[in-house]
Amino acid sequence: MHRVMIFVIIIFLLMQTVSALPYINFAITGSLSGNSTVTDKIILNWTENLTAVQKNDFGVGNNSKSFNILSASTKGNIVTLTLNYSLKTNETLTVYYNSTWYGGVKNSSGDKALDQNITPMDGISPIMDSCLASDFRTLVLIFSELLDNSSFNISDFSTKYNITSLNASGNSVTLFLEDDIEINNTNITITGSVSDTSGNLLSSGTINCTVNDTISPEIEITATNLARPGQNMTIIIYANESFLNKTSVSVVIKNETETITEVPLKENNSVFSGNWNATNNGTFYIFAFASDMFGNSVNRTKAFVVSEKADSVFANDSIRLVENQSSFLDAKNSTNTTLNISVKENLTSYLTVLKYDQNPLENISGLNGLKYIEIETNNETSNNLSWVLIRIYYTDAEISGIDESGIKIYFYNETFWEEMNTIVNETANYVETNSTHLSFFGVFGNLATYCGDGSCNNGEGCSSCSTDCGACSSGGGTVFLRIENKTKNITENKTKNITENLTELICYPTSRVCLENDLMMCYEGTDWIKEKTCEYRCSEDVCIEEEPRQVPVIMPINTTLNITDTPIDMTGEIIKIAENPVISSSIIILIVAIFLFFGFRIKFR
Repeated sequence: MHRVMIFVIIIFLLMQTVSALPYINFAITGSLSGNSTVTDKIILNWTENLTAVQKNDFGVGNNSKSFNILSASTKGNIVTLTLNYSLKTNETLTVYYNSTWYGGVKNSSGDKALDQNITPMDGISPIMDSCLASDFRTLVLIFSELLDNSSFNISDFSTKYNITSLNASGNSVTLFLEDDIEINNTNITITGSVSDTSGNLLSSGTINCTVNDTISPEIEITATNLARPGQNMTIIIYANESFLNKTSVSVVIKNETETITEVPLKENNSVFSGNWNATNNGTFYIFAFASDMFGNSVNRTKAFVVSEKADSVFANDSIRLVENQSSFLDAKNSTNTTLNISVKENLTSYLTVLKYDQNPLENISGLNGLKYIEIETNNETSNNLSWVLIRIYYTDAEISGIDESGIKIYFYNETFWEEMNTIVNETANYVETNSTHLSFFGVFGNLATYCGDGSCNNGEGCSSCSTDCGACSSGGGTVFLRIENKTKNITENKTKNITENLTELICYPTSRVCLENDLMMCYEGTDWIKEKTCEYRCSEDVCIEEEPRQVPVIMPINTTLNITDTPIDMTGEIIKIAENPVISSSIIILIVAIFLFFGFRIKFR
């Protein structure tokens, strides 16, 4: 029995020995490169020699993703996995093994490996891969992997130029220099140490920097936005380029259809200036050109307007308009106008907005003009315009005396002003309209009518508004008639004086005045004609009918009079008779005698 037990124990120990699995000792040497586009390698050291392995026997990943293994090789107890992945220090990865493989990770006894967690350790120092000088005061160093941006400073880098500052980001370091780099190459030396994110140091290194200028010069045009015909205008071109080809800088003035002239320029420290003046009105464009010594060139355009009458102008030299989208143009500060523009196809346009305080065209009868806006563009934009929302702002002072709710936008159709559908925002003080064309627009409104506005209208008369219509006549007194917008006293009983001055009265259509007993009417706003002769008399601007006759009140005589305290209403002819003191006294005596007579009869009965 004891022999059997000993035999079982020996067999069990032999089985445990045969099934013992190799394991990873976590000795990982790191990556060849930290650059995300460069293949990395993981080297796994095993405690015993392995049989040949294939890349499909392995998998490498973490909680978020897995990484493609490009190849796997075995040499003794070392397995090298080549990955398309940039290793990161302290990032935990899992090396696992497929359960369906045929070869698999085995030792010489055929035992299989277990899945293991590993922590990559980057043991390779960063390398300076390349250097580029792009604008003659900036050197960009490209390293082989991500850097510890806080591990170095200016003293780590050395050139024959003074370094004023640096900026480290990712795997690059940008050095900013005090002076321009010469066109020939320059060397950069690492004098201190540069660390990658794993703490590996680059203690020394040298690289040759190549000047590769691919940046165009920067130029700016300064000129008057609004010029007058015959006015001398100075055009200034500012250039920001160390290696500017000064002979290439030029300025040409064009209008919509043709080249007008080339402006001669004078140069002073890369500032170019020239003078030009226009002989006629219109929108003009300054086309400026410049290039550097490496062939990089630039064009700039600036629009300006020549106008005798415009008071201010907004010019957008290059506005990008997108098909079927609204593009906003803010010209509020200079011209009180904003535009939302939609076009049928993508294009780059020039737009100018001019504001006139005085109407440069004809007026609209009966309306007051507030401001006038002219919008100009090129033919391409006009032909592709879908719609434009025009908003024009005004101030409370500009609409003083104007009926704000009735303000309208009009456009000039080359013959007369045509009214447009208008939205009035009395809170934000603007009017708005939608148009399918760009042209000349005006904002017009009616005068607000009120007593004191200088016009006798809307039912006003001498009794309701003597300020506008004059005072009412007072029977032989003085009547106020409006003559050439001024009040003039005319004595009513001087017929000749009234007749002579009637022709001086402002003649409003359908207005009337009295000339003695004749009612005069203004005919078609030009001539006074007699409408009719009043039968009784003419007062203010109407005929007064004859006053009705006073009918005497005849009191019936009763046999019995009821004497009360209620006073008797004496009207009619009695009042007229009472106006004669002699007749009134006789009647009173007669009435008293009648009362006394009847009183004595009653008493003596």
